[in-house]
Amino acid sequence: MGGDGGDVGERASGKRLSKEEGETASKKARRSGGLTIRKGQAMGGGDLANRGAEAAREPSGKSKRKVAAEEGDGQKKPRMRKTVEAASGGERPVGEECDEAAAFWLEYERNDGDEIVEKELPVQLLIDPRKVCDILPWERYYNHRSLNRETVDDIKDAMLSQFREKKWKIWTKNPLVLAPIYKPVTRRPEKADRAYKDVFKPEDKDKYYYYPVNGQHTVAAVKELEGEPIFDLWKMHSWPARVVWFSDRDFAGYRQVSLNENTRHKISKQRSQKAAFLDMRETWENEGRPVAIQGNPSGKEAKKRAFFKFQKLLLGKSPNEAHWTLAKKNLLLADKEYVAAVGNALRQWMPLVTAGDDVFRKAMEFYAKWAEGKLLGGDGKTPLSRSGKYIPDKSSGLQAIPEIGLKGAAGETKMGWPVRVPPPPTKKKMQADDKFFVVVKEPDMFCWQCLADMTDVEKLSILDDILALRGVFVQSAGGHLKCQHKPGIKDMVATRKVDRVMLRMFHYILFLETEEDERVWRYGSHFFRTKGRLLEEFGTQGLTKQVLVEMRKHFEGTVEYVNTCKCTLPHEKESLDDAKRLYDDDRFPKSFEKFVRSILRQTKEEVRDTIRASGDVRHIKWPDLNRVTSLIPFAFPPSQAHSHVTAIREVVRHYVCNLWVLDLCDPTLLTDW
Repeated sequence: MGGDGGDVGERASGKRLSKEEGETASKKARRSGGLTIRKGQAMGGGDLANRGAEAAREPSGKSKRKVAAEEGDGQKKPRMRKTVEAASGGERPVGEECDEAAAFWLEYERNDGDEIVEKELPVQLLIDPRKVCDILPWERYYNHRSLNRETVDDIKDAMLSQFREKKWKIWTKNPLVLAPIYKPVTRRPEKADRAYKDVFKPEDKDKYYYYPVNGQHTVAAVKELEGEPIFDLWKMHSWPARVVWFSDRDFAGYRQVSLNENTRHKISKQRSQKAAFLDMRETWENEGRPVAIQGNPSGKEAKKRAFFKFQKLLLGKSPNEAHWTLAKKNLLLADKEYVAAVGNALRQWMPLVTAGDDVFRKAMEFYAKWAEGKLLGGDGKTPLSRSGKYIPDKSSGLQAIPEIGLKGAAGETKMGWPVRVPPPPTKKKMQADDKFFVVVKEPDMFCWQCLADMTDVEKLSILDDILALRGVFVQSAGGHLKCQHKPGIKDMVATRKVDRVMLRMFHYILFLETEEDERVWRYGSHFFRTKGRLLEEFGTQGLTKQVLVEMRKHFEGTVEYVNTCKCTLPHEKESLDDAKRLYDDDRFPKSFEKFVRSILRQTKEEVRDTIRASGDVRHIKWPDLNRVTSLIPFAFPPSQAHSHVTAIREVVRHYVCNLWVLDLCDPTLLTDW
């Protein structure tokens, strides 16, 4: 689950930590100037409030041994840090590790055997959180995630709740991890000037400002509580902190430390999909909107490394903890299994993260309406239309819902929103009207993966259908949805693919009919029309929206063939030969070609004199016989019916019935007889 390492909001969750994490409390001796010398190590900082109180009263067994050693009962041995736990950065040559002793130079050092050990007197500072600056969007990656408003509110609410309702509990101040800088950044594209570790003096800590490598949400919550009674009572102006420094070559170590801390602390609430998408989108913008390498990748090693680095950045912003573990691995691009694992982990995210601006805005609108319970679920109903349950102590906002229960994908926990609904008529007298809720689970992430092959125009049309309640954000439509003619994501994607190949083949047949020069078949040519332009241009020849819908039936049972058409015409990049191969394919339905040619060859007069089934059909129901008679007028005499067999069949093939052709002599309006 997504924590922020040192964030204190996790203290109110009620989850317990392991014994090892609970025994990290250490004896402390203070110097003047607010400097703390720790005789022990509190790396995790993840103990609960009551655990912290117990540790303060009585040292753990491990602490007793250290105290005894310091009093002369034995010789204290420095604790060694395995180098595999050291933070590693992407800026270094792949496979090398950053020096943790150099990064946390106030706490660690190397012994004669070149092993990382804890110093005899490791230093931890007390910093005013108001000296910690927000990391601005154009800054380098000091933290593996961006600041999230929901998480800040959760931490602040947890602090205030404990302050008001559980005054007997001690709130544990988990140490922040900070990078010292000289002054805050105020304008783009200015970046902070970091304080070099050999220049930074602990006694001058108040002269510097800091960037939060870990604990940024805690800092934001604390700063917003300034002026409240809790701020002075809990001495929020003084917070324990660890200082970290990496060189430019090892700069990715900051992000690695942030990942390590958040992986270690597993108590904070999981981040929402929407917040993760916004964070990833910001990274994509900052990195120059990179895209996967197209075509032959040989000779593009630098681009491959840059895109792979970008992918690992995104993994660290996912709410899935398994993705964080994957991002921490420092393997070569030559490791094909690892590269494939990174790509597969991002398949649910990339279709939206790298989409156009209009698509991304529409997706954020989708998440807003989804959280309000205004969109259709798998049962074909909106959550607001369902009867709610009485839940007396339910807070608002995204949270782990007990009713949802078990884990879904590896490292993820199902989350949801409690949405208030009107009470049912059968509510009891002791139940308040405003305590009835329905649970809206977060949407299925695999639905976004289904959109991987869609263009921005197609994605936008699918999201429009979902927001208009013409479709449902589920992978496959069940029986209830099929009865309501509400398609799922996979059905909508299949329909767009059919429309794509129809548009391609319509243009190729038009190309053959008009005998255009081959030079018009190129990217950006005015010869290619959108569906809207085709309807406008050939509408007088019988091409309507309803006709386009009917034309899809020509491609029933040709899924493999339809999938061979990868691009839509407005973004045509393939040659005329590729279109010809689609046309010459044995799976291409010739009935579609005949239909298109009949439209292209018709005149306005012919259209006026042919079938107008959509507007002129009349249905007569005979109640006694439980039968329906459909009157379909044709503007030609029965003696000529043999020459219009194809047109008649296109109309009546939708009916399971006996067919009679009535000769009414002169054409007669239905309204007259």
